[in-house]
Amino acid sequence: MQRKNHWFQIFVLGIILITDNIFAQHSLADLKLVFYNVENFYDWKNDPTINDEEFLPEGSRRWSKSRFEDKAMNIYKVFSAIGEFEFPAIIGMAEVENAFVLDYLMQHTPMSKVPLAYVHKDSPDPRGIDACILYRTDKLKLIKKEFIALRLKNQKIFETREIVYASFQTSNKEVLHVFVNHWPSRRGGELETQNKRGNAATVLRDKIDSIFKIEPRANIILTGDFNDEPISSSITKLLNVQQVSGSISSSGLYNLSSDFEKRFGVGTLKFRGDWSVFDQIIVSGALLNGRGLKTCTKCAGVFKAPFLLTEDKTHMGFTTRRTYNGLNYNGGYSDHLPVFLDISISRQ
Repeated sequence: MQRKNHWFQIFVLGIILITDNIFAQHSLADLKLVFYNVENFYDWKNDPTINDEEFLPEGSRRWSKSRFEDKAMNIYKVFSAIGEFEFPAIIGMAEVENAFVLDYLMQHTPMSKVPLAYVHKDSPDPRGIDACILYRTDKLKLIKKEFIALRLKNQKIFETREIVYASFQTSNKEVLHVFVNHWPSRRGGELETQNKRGNAATVLRDKIDSIFKIEPRANIILTGDFNDEPISSSITKLLNVQQVSGSISSSGLYNLSSDFEKRFGVGTLKFRGDWSVFDQIIVSGALLNGRGLKTCTKCAGVFKAPFLLTEDKTHMGFTTRRTYNGLNYNGGYSDHLPVFLDISISRQ
């Protein structure tokens, strides 16, 4: 009976996707990119090399195999819904524990019907949460992958999430460069931790410059949870990202997330009553100028589906529907909302 109810819910969701203007924000794209911080996607098994004790059956959250399975199905539901009529071509994720959780997601949910592969490795993060990229093998060919470590001034590796980089060849033989980020958090204070995010911005900028040196009109997408706002100095100064206005330089970087809160009425996560836009979409000018691949300022957005939100009883309005409220299991989705980008392919 539960399985029948599950498929009925998916059917109803499909009807909503077709009829509700909240979802039908764009025409069908040739390629849809999604980024989602899925918040603590852990398995239920102990890994002695990381700090995962909180997410064990005997841990403070009483994490279990059944709760993990529910979490995986919820993640699938989000990607299925955001894809509208077709599953996304590229998915960036943050806060996944390991390859096991990715394999389970791809093999034991309806995602198994989609030809997918992933780019992932265990990062040096003490909690064992990593970033990764999933991609459709029927739409994209993987050319190169790299896991970019953050380094301190003494060149020692900073124990945090690596930046995941992959380049793909599209159906019209264009090359698309994708970077998925999960920069150091603000835990301990925004000002006290800003140097850590500045380090991430500098490392990422160096890598982008190396691509532009070889390919001045490179198609580049930066996405992820930057733990900073579009107006933060790490983004505007160190990463040298601009707002979209006037003429567009093919080798410039442009933030398509700056007006998310104004356009959608929400940010990507809510803390103490205030929305922030930590999850962003940044593109090179070549994608906006659009020869082989093309996107636009309104082709990026926040996926604010009603099932991802719940009433904010403390600060009014709505907030994200999380897996836990404190230590109380809520069976929700994440403390972040997903962001997306639609890309068109020129076949001339």
